Amino acid sequence: MKHIQQQLQEVQASMGAAKVRSEGEVAAWQAIFADAREASERVAKKHAAQKVQKQELELEAKHLQELLEDVSEEIKKLHTVQSGLEGERLQATERVRGELARIEAHGRHGQLEAELVCARRRVEELRMECESERRRCCKLVADLPPAEQRTSGRY
Repeated sequence: MKHIQQQLQEVQASMGAAKVRSEGEVAAWQAIFADAREASERVAKKHAAQKVQKQELELEAKHLQELLEDVSEEIKKLHTVQSGLEGERLQATERVRGELARIEAHGRHGQLEAELVCARRRVEELRMECESERRRCCKLVADLPPAEQRTSGRY
């Protein structure tokens, strides 16, 4: 009987130790679960914030793309204007050369000199306008992002 009581005590002690171990494991799993829940909530909040940020960035990118398209159109217009001004300048230069040849051929000094001065002044004005438009184009191109600069032509 003593032997049975001793075995009973050993079994009870073993069961008590097993109960303590299982309670410890349950507590550990509960802590792991709580940590996982907190981590999941943090990730969900961070994900929601990133989703909002992504939407804002997409709107900003769309806006910037529209601005870039507008600037590209403006640059095309400026190139057209510049080409026109350059053509006018070349025509004026040719007219001046023709007038100079005519002046030299006819020898009329007084009136022709005044016309020559006016023609030279007009050539200088056209050159300045052309240069101003060229600087304006260069500035607009310089303000473009690097990728767009490569596609905008020789500037």
